[in-house]
Amino acid sequence: MSQTQINQLTANVNQLTGKVVDGKAEIADAISEKGVAALGTDSFVTLAAKIRQLPTGTRRPYLYSVLPTNYATYDVARAKAGEYAIFAGGRDQAGTGQYTVEAISPDLTMVTLPDITSTYVSGGSVGSYALFAPDGTLSNKIEAYNSDLTKVTVPVLSQTKHNVSEGASVGDYVLFGGGWTTAYVATVNAYNSSLVRSTPTALKTARIQMGGVGNGEYALFIGGDNANGVSGTVDAYNSSLVRSNPITVLARRKVDAVKFNDKVIISGGLISSSVVSERSDTVEILDQSLVKTTMTILKGTSKDIVTKTAVIGEFLLMVTESSVPTLESIKIDVFNSAMVRLPIELYASDYISKRTFLSVGDHAMLYGGKLDSSNLTSRVDVFKID
Repeated sequence: MSQTQINQLTANVNQLTGKVVDGKAEIADAISEKGVAALGTDSFVTLAAKIRQLPTGTRRPYLYSVLPTNYATYDVARAKAGEYAIFAGGRDQAGTGQYTVEAISPDLTMVTLPDITSTYVSGGSVGSYALFAPDGTLSNKIEAYNSDLTKVTVPVLSQTKHNVSEGASVGDYVLFGGGWTTAYVATVNAYNSSLVRSTPTALKTARIQMGGVGNGEYALFIGGDNANGVSGTVDAYNSSLVRSNPITVLARRKVDAVKFNDKVIISGGLISSSVVSERSDTVEILDQSLVKTTMTILKGTSKDIVTKTAVIGEFLLMVTESSVPTLESIKIDVFNSAMVRLPIELYASDYISKRTFLSVGDHAMLYGGKLDSSNLTSRVDVFKID
């Protein structure tokens, strides 16, 4: 073979290789657009596996309805009682705590319930009960509603306090932890599905403003704040109510935490004890073994972000609130089970801050909130899957 023929063959091979590389890049881009992250440098075997991960059909979440609520409130507590979503307390336009409670049925009927006795509460669920613990009001009282929407009597907390965490569930229990009396406290109370109270081992460190969530294996209290500043501590309680502290996370308070399939998604929160504008744009993901991965996937700047999340079907919905009411600030990001943001256009009914997000059955509900500094809203956006 002559040198000329060798050169031509080499050129043909290089051209073919370039076309293969370009083709793989196009395939990878198409896969990524459908919600599964892929790279042009992936092997063909890897690309084939990712194609098999692509969702079939055309299921996607959409804004199903915008319903009037009975109250105009914000920063409302949330919990589930059977098939009902229950929203309790919150603040009025003047920032005054409210005692009102309403439930939303599976057919989206609004039901007014007996008032709570503490104006600010944190919610949790166990069995067929929705429970509310004192958040902003010093108290030892737990308020509870059953799936018949009847208010029931529950044993009081072992300690009078406020700033109690949102409830974290595991097995047959919901746990409420931490709080404040005249100092930070570490006590934890557990309620089983018969509403019998027990007192597990206290938190590793006393603190307030923790995220509370269950991942199926553990009830988790995440982050928080105490005299030493914001915390990255995670207290994990198993179904026997034994505590461990297997990991730490980014130090922040008032995080949003939600169970998504076999993962816990931790987002938002404040990274300062005193500066309310210092917010986090980091998302941390904990698997059932509490192995952590980290993503930065939020919109806006890290100092101007609040997130609220809810799960509906195979999708995670994430509302990112910012102080600037733009079209982008009312967009709801949609993620698949691999935590890949999907190219789905989904928007809330209006720019509204300080809302409460809760999933029950086939619905995700974005409740209440502030339209601006002078006006609240009495509405709930209801999302379903088409």
